[in-house]
Amino acid sequence: MKWIGAHVIDRDVRFSGAMNLHLPTLADPGSDTDKFLVSGTQGLLGYRTGAEVLSDIGGLPTSTNILAFDGSTANGVCTFKDADEISVESTLTFDASSNPTLFIGADDDGSSFIRRLAHSDGNGGILQLTAGDATNGQTNKAGGALRLAGGLSTGSGAGGSVTLFTSPAGGSGTSLNSYTNSWVFGADGSFTTEGGITTGSTSFVNASGVIQVATQGTIDHDSLANFSADEHYTQANIVATGTIASGTWEGTDIGVAHGGTGLSTVGTNEILTGNGVSALTSEANLTFGNNRLTIGNNTEDIQPYIRMFNDENTLELGVANGTNDFVAGSADGDIVLNSFGDHNVIIGQSDVVAFTVDTNGDSNFNRRFTVTGDTDGAYEGDVVYFGGTTSMTVGKIYHYKSDGTWEPADADAASTSDGLLGVALGAASDTNGMLLRGMVTLDHDPGAVGDVLYLSTTHGSATSTAPSANNDIVRVIGYCLHASNGQIWFNPDSTFVEVTA
Repeated sequence: MKWIGAHVIDRDVRFSGAMNLHLPTLADPGSDTDKFLVSGTQGLLGYRTGAEVLSDIGGLPTSTNILAFDGSTANGVCTFKDADEISVESTLTFDASSNPTLFIGADDDGSSFIRRLAHSDGNGGILQLTAGDATNGQTNKAGGALRLAGGLSTGSGAGGSVTLFTSPAGGSGTSLNSYTNSWVFGADGSFTTEGGITTGSTSFVNASGVIQVATQGTIDHDSLANFSADEHYTQANIVATGTIASGTWEGTDIGVAHGGTGLSTVGTNEILTGNGVSALTSEANLTFGNNRLTIGNNTEDIQPYIRMFNDENTLELGVANGTNDFVAGSADGDIVLNSFGDHNVIIGQSDVVAFTVDTNGDSNFNRRFTVTGDTDGAYEGDVVYFGGTTSMTVGKIYHYKSDGTWEPADADAASTSDGLLGVALGAASDTNGMLLRGMVTLDHDPGAVGDVLYLSTTHGSATSTAPSANNDIVRVIGYCLHASNGQIWFNPDSTFVEVTA
């Protein structure tokens, strides 16, 4: 040993000419992995890097100090296997999504269990499932609900039920007793039990399904399966409330004061009306059936009506009778809408006023016409039924003759085109009608959209070209509304011009 100042230097240490400290016995840092000081470049004293030091003490994984994982199931819960290996459980996974869920079981139809370990003294330990408690110290906070749910099904598949088991005591011995006394909550809402149902200290349904009654009262039960006729308990008054699920009431009529109608029979579809505390009235003239409310009947001469009141006016809607007491001037059988007071009578459709009668008795119609379809004779407008003419062509224009019949209109002469014109809506004028004005579909195409239409020299037709031959009649009869389907606005002018060529 040599002393240099206060420092001790091993005898193998020497100084170079540049006063560098040489450590000839230290290994290369790449191979000597268990030392902090190492031999550096050109024999100089070196040291291992931070990453290398961490590797030495297990800070970074290496092939010799890593904990291996047995299994690779996504979201699998890790459990201890041995000193250097962790098991990734394929049948115990955890999904930390918006509803965190712990899944138990494999991809099969087998059963899965959560079971508490037995106590060291041999007794079974307690396992309790508890929903979240309210926060201690906060006022009126609800406790969390505990839910047991059977699995959901699809389509016609049966839903999962919930079954609760108990294990009653058996004989002596060391083997485990079996599960019995199950309570089953079916997927259809049913409930079954192998034991009795008890409220308080009184069992009212025993394990055999027999109803038992406490000593507070008796039940008249002639029709129960376990008893013969007239072998029954009696009770003068049943004071508790309940539900009679089936059977026929054979006592007196139940009065109105006790929630009944006071009636023994009620007519078919007849509506009941109140009568104070007496029996209700079954109204023979007020019935409802087949989605129809009916006032009156076809066997009596009565005056049915509906009357509605408010604080200043009365509205009556009904059928008049022969005494004209519904509205002055009404006849027997008239349907009358009558309003008392200072307001109008308005009839509308889709919130649009179609007809108004004001407080002076004046009326106002709002008539709406739409373009007809492409079927010959389709119409909306003013129709008359007279003339006694048959074998007419639907959609042709006719002229009303002096003998009171209809003939095909023709612009060749004033005698067949100067008077009343109409469009045939069927084969018979009196049955099918003649359109005098309105929307109508002709049996021919008279022109282009928007064209002024004239009576044509072709029998029963219209044209967009005014007749021009000598003695032809030029008479505007309407306007074309479609380029090819024959739809027009029919409104013949009352004047015409006779052509002189």
